[in-house]
Amino acid sequence: MHATKQAHGYGLEIDASQITACLAKGVNVIEHDVNEGLDRFRDDSFDVVVMAETLQVMRRPTWY
Repeated sequence: MHATKQAHGYGLEIDASQITACLAKGVNVIEHDVNEGLDRFRDDSFDVVVMAETLQVMRRPTWY
């Protein structure tokens, strides 16, 4: 995606085996449990956030 769209992307993942799989495929991934909130990310850190397959698996999806 970066080569054609000049976009940088990151995934958030909690499972160690999934992190390894992402890295093996060249996918940038950050180890983080979104159920703990998003305080480690500064406001306006990203232009766009896609939470596909995320909200439905969160324990308590609320605004942090």
